[in-house]
Amino acid sequence: MRLAPRPDMIDLYCERAGSGLLAEPLNTVTNLFFLLAALRCAHLARQAARFDALLLALILFAIGIGSGLFHTFATSWAQLLDVSPILIFQVVYLWLYVRRVAGLGLTPAASLLVLFFVAIFISAQFPETLNGSLSYVPAAAALILIGAYHVNAQHADPTAILTASTIFLVSLTARTVDQLLCVHWPFGTHFIWHTLNALVLFMVLGTYIKSVSGDE
Repeated sequence: MRLAPRPDMIDLYCERAGSGLLAEPLNTVTNLFFLLAALRCAHLARQAARFDALLLALILFAIGIGSGLFHTFATSWAQLLDVSPILIFQVVYLWLYVRRVAGLGLTPAASLLVLFFVAIFISAQFPETLNGSLSYVPAAAALILIGAYHVNAQHADPTAILTASTIFLVSLTARTVDQLLCVHWPFGTHFIWHTLNALVLFMVLGTYIKSVSGDE
């Protein structure tokens, strides 16, 4: 029997079955994958003496902490700590990639960033669409485009980002169908979103480190 959470709690995921701090065990525990990915990337960044990549690794660590807090407390303040590092990572990664790997000038790079923000703003106007996953479609599109460029330019691990974008689409699907599968699978599929996304972020950040290090 599914118990209703408290009125002040944000109940977005199939797994939440009550108001307790451990009401989303899989959704909470799988955030450890973000922390592990962040620690590994931080190690690679230090080895390569890439402080820009170390910044991304710290933001990745914040993603794991923020998401863990949200799936534990399910409150508005925890939700802010959940979504903010994700958005910051997307923006910082996109900026660093187009500037330091793709080698775009300031104006075209800034234009791409503005376009990305516009896409995020538009998608945010439909928070219920695709179980809230529409807001990640701009990130998916950007990742596919970056992946295609990365293959064409033959940077380090040329197919890694495109492979990561494919995994991200599977991950996004898992996030989208979470509520739809509650009747058949009470744990939901949001934990798959965490698990695969940790792999995606590890792959794209690791590839960035290799790319910028190889150019020096």
